[in-house]
Amino acid sequence: MSTSVEPNIRELTKSEMEGLVNSMLAEMARGLKEPNQPLRMLHSYVDHVPSGQEKGDFITIDFGGSNMRVMHVQLKGNHEMSCSGHKWAIPEEKKRGCRPSDLFDWIAERVLEVQSKLSEVNFKPEIGFCFSFPLHQLTIKSAVLMQWNKGFDIPECIGKDVALLLDEAFERAKSAFRVGALVNDTVAVLLARSYESDDCQVGAVLGTGFNAAYWEVWENVPKLAPDKYASTMKTIINTEIGGMPLRIDNQIDKIVDQQSNEPGKQMLEKRVSGMYLGLMFKAVNELDGISLPSYSPKVMSLMEEEHLKGWERCEQISSRSCQYVACALAAIHARKNKAAFEVAMEGAVIERYFKYKERLLTVLRADLGISNISITVVDDYSAIGAAVAASMDWNGDD
Repeated sequence: MSTSVEPNIRELTKSEMEGLVNSMLAEMARGLKEPNQPLRMLHSYVDHVPSGQEKGDFITIDFGGSNMRVMHVQLKGNHEMSCSGHKWAIPEEKKRGCRPSDLFDWIAERVLEVQSKLSEVNFKPEIGFCFSFPLHQLTIKSAVLMQWNKGFDIPECIGKDVALLLDEAFERAKSAFRVGALVNDTVAVLLARSYESDDCQVGAVLGTGFNAAYWEVWENVPKLAPDKYASTMKTIINTEIGGMPLRIDNQIDKIVDQQSNEPGKQMLEKRVSGMYLGLMFKAVNELDGISLPSYSPKVMSLMEEEHLKGWERCEQISSRSCQYVACALAAIHARKNKAAFEVAMEGAVIERYFKYKERLLTVLRADLGISNISITVVDDYSAIGAAVAASMDWNGDD
């Protein structure tokens, strides 16, 4: 990593974006071929597309970086579904320095709280668990936590099966609930939208963090057992694209990286996601001799929309974020050969930041030349997708 850096951030040139797309493609190919690469390209154990006819009432957990939602998801068949539930801010004392049981008992308690309020609903015992951190998937119901990000640090959880940790919490609470499917949030978003639409190829989340998952053909993943399934069968790959290694070439990215919990990791995520945009804004202004705090993306969006003090920096930071996200989506697009290419996106930045979707599409279409791409902004789809996963029949992944 270079120690000679420019003072401030700047937007990427078209040539730089094209080079970044090619670098991402190369890293993706390496990750699909061999394990333990910078881009992990993780197998999700989702090995077929939902039919849209799956049915049932499910409780799902959507455990993200800032909040946790416990939802009642009703899959009605005929590609129709509904979702309602409750949201809690994850207490800071449950994010770091506690025991695994402290966190997972808290999760189980919230589930049982929701169940008690909906006692008239005949819920399936299988919980859909959406866990938005890097996982090494063992089966559709089992996955080991590889590392924390998004400000979490509970070392005893690393290397543990998070589904088992939750099942044990339900046992301690004398509940019959068990994890029926464990999925990453991007996998869940893609599954939920695929329940509705045949055109969706990518599920992405741009909120506290950033990641994307996509449908891949089995034969294009050399590191997977070639004889397990038919070569043309589809599977979802969780790219963990936020971990794309990037060189630091300016003082602002250097400051943000050094102030993070994991210096040197999640380098793409630190350019684009809600957890870091405010830190970037603060660092940029300090470099200009202006004292402004680390605002949330919601405040930055309002500043930009209303042209409040500092709005130009907000625009610069969000526009550069769009460029990096566009490069990630363009790299996935380059692996596909589809007439229609839909991306389902969820998360606070894409949902609520001023003109973010519009700018992102402009970069994709005008700068990167991708004319057939569309973006569907969704809400609660990570929770819905966890229910879809829990409802599906799997090939012996027990």
